[in-house]
Amino acid sequence: MKYMFKYESLLKYRRFLRDEAELKFSKAVTQNRELKRKKKTMLATINKMLEDARNLLKQGVSAEKYRSITEYTERLKERVRMLEKEIERSNLEVERRREKLVERMVAVKVLERLSRKDFENFKKEMKLKETRLNDELVTLRYNVP
Repeated sequence: MKYMFKYESLLKYRRFLRDEAELKFSKAVTQNRELKRKKKTMLATINKMLEDARNLLKQGVSAEKYRSITEYTERLKERVRMLEKEIERSNLEVERRREKLVERMVAVKVLERLSRKDFENFKKEMKLKETRLNDELVTLRYNVP
């Protein structure tokens, strides 16, 4: 007699959903890291531009050139603020995806435990049937003259 878990198709579907949730979580984390990397790069650029502006002031640069550098750094700072908002949204998305993944993993674990328990019961039942069959065979042989 072959063992078949009666909720096998449900287990496969839940595993599929878990794998899909893992993929979406991974993408969200990757996107979050990319946004943080962009922010770090922009902050480094801003610091470099400000340092360059200070050096140019020491050398005696025109007011127009200095104003254009400061305007550029202000635009970069505005981009950083926008990136911070995106990062905050991305953090929320990562957390939401993490919760969904945990939920899907729990659902799979429950069915896997149920499957193991069902298989153990199946093995016990098969062993019991085998024992009964052996007992019956022994009884039949004992009664034969």
